[in-house]
Amino acid sequence: MTPKKKSCKKVKAKIRELIKNAGTKPTQDVIKRINTGLIGWVNYFRVGNSSKAFSNVRDYTEMKVRTLLTRRKQ
Repeated sequence: MTPKKKSCKKVKAKIRELIKNAGTKPTQDVIKRINTGLIGWVNYFRVGNSSKAFSNVRDYTEMKVRTLLTRRKQ
């Protein structure tokens, strides 16, 4: 079983929403919330050939978190 594009879009939208609503919350709390959502999604699709989708979502998440950290340092 591999994640469909729709499922990848939903998890990316969830990540985007969590980061958008981060505001002044501590960075550790934001990352914890992102991790809990991603862990559940990854565990659901773990069975099967999902490495490309996982890589895509991981790259997206890293980019968003990096952007968040850059904005907070300024």
